[in-house]
Amino acid sequence: MTNKTNGTITKIPDMICRLGRTGENQINNPETYPVMQTEQLFTKVNMRPNPFFTSVTLEVTSGQNKQVIVRMMNHDGHIVKLFGWYLLKGTNVTTMNELNALHNGAYIMDILDNGGEMLFTTKLNKA
Repeated sequence: MTNKTNGTITKIPDMICRLGRTGENQINNPETYPVMQTEQLFTKVNMRPNPFFTSVTLEVTSGQNKQVIVRMMNHDGHIVKLFGWYLLKGTNVTTMNELNALHNGAYIMDILDNGGEMLFTTKLNKA
């Protein structure tokens, strides 16, 4: 989202814009708040192995630098792993270790932005 002020354009983070919204009619008016065209954030996301035993490797190719939150939940919706990850433009790789204590079964892996908006989600299984 952009805001024109004195002939200059300043980018306002979407999370801050959501806090100040007073009505959807104003925010959807392109003359008042022109929509910023953004590059696709993730061009590739790979989580392996699936099923996993003791660790999961996350490989994310990002179109821009971005702070994200990685969250892993069990089938009851309880968070079993949570961490912040600063993605650089390009390929980023990290490994979640010490997953051997988790029970066998299905898990959900989410990547969220700092405002809590879902950017990516997938199912993983522990064997």
